[in-house]
Amino acid sequence: MRKLGRVLAMIGFASVAVVWAVTLRPQWLGGPATYVMVRGDSMLPTLETGDLVIAESRAEYAVGDVVAYRVPSSEIGSGLLVIHRIAGGDARHGYTLRGDNNSEPDPWQPTAADIVGVASFRIPVAGQLLGMLHQPATLASLGASLVMILVLMSAPREGVAAAQPVGYWRSRLRRVRTTAR
Repeated sequence: MRKLGRVLAMIGFASVAVVWAVTLRPQWLGGPATYVMVRGDSMLPTLETGDLVIAESRAEYAVGDVVAYRVPSSEIGSGLLVIHRIAGGDARHGYTLRGDNNSEPDPWQPTAADIVGVASFRIPVAGQLLGMLHQPATLASLGASLVMILVLMSAPREGVAAAQPVGYWRSRLRRVRTTAR
């Protein structure tokens, strides 16, 4: 029965790993996904500050798609990720994008090469948690906690007895016996 449980656990782990590798592996690891932390209120009510959005690359994008794109090079803010809805344009000449909560379109007209993916999943608040992990104080606290856990786990379990040589305890026992008579 124990062996069957191990086999099932291994199959489950392998299945999750395959699903992750095919659908959720980040683009920098050769996968189709980009993870975007939403900041600001330009996409309200669709997306809120602190949401984590998983954007998956596609061959084509259409008007109405919510996409993540990099601000084109040679533009102010180049390289930043923006997540907005396609309002018009095309892949060849550039798309017109606009936040759902904005009255004006974005100043950039990214091409298909600038778009990293269409929003597929939204995980509320997860972006805030990941943002906190990028803070130096949080990383230092986590590192210090890990060191403390490792130190406490490596401490002797018998306390003082483990730190003293065996001969010390033998002499203490003899003294107790001799004084008890």
